[in-house]
Amino acid sequence: MEKGKSLIGLLALGLAVAAPATHAACDPLPAPVAGYVRAHAGWKVVRFTDLVRDDQALWAQYHKTVCPGWAKVRLDPRQPAFYAVALIRPKQEKLVLIDADGRHARDLVPADRLYNPRVVWTVPPGRYRDENTEKDVTVGEESVVFEAMEAAATQFYMKDGKIRSLLASQ
Repeated sequence: MEKGKSLIGLLALGLAVAAPATHAACDPLPAPVAGYVRAHAGWKVVRFTDLVRDDQALWAQYHKTVCPGWAKVRLDPRQPAFYAVALIRPKQEKLVLIDADGRHARDLVPADRLYNPRVVWTVPPGRYRDENTEKDVTVGEESVVFEAMEAAATQFYMKDGKIRSLLASQ
């Protein structure tokens, strides 16, 4: 029986679909993301240059064509895509989910102390291991990962119309 996908497997998947590096992947920000940032003074989208050197190297290796601060994700096929956005301001970070038209946003991870900025990226449907429960979880749609590189990653997915999470690595 196949065990759930590990973070190493997810990183390898990111490498397999990566193309030549571009750090301009953050610009321009999608309109709903830009609107959220304008309305929330002091917060900014995580960019490649915000990452510490080791995290920059990992990001460039595994996710070089996408912005570390936002990802478009389709959590539910019956709804438009969302934007998962990693935001930072001095001494704080958070993860926000913004709907496609920018009218509604919710914190997936409320403002917390900033150590090194976490990054956000998407993974396809599949079976993933929850390190908290040590059980495999079947995720039927695309999901989003909020990762402290080389430390821990939380994967957010939708099931039965509700956002759920699992610890993808620790």
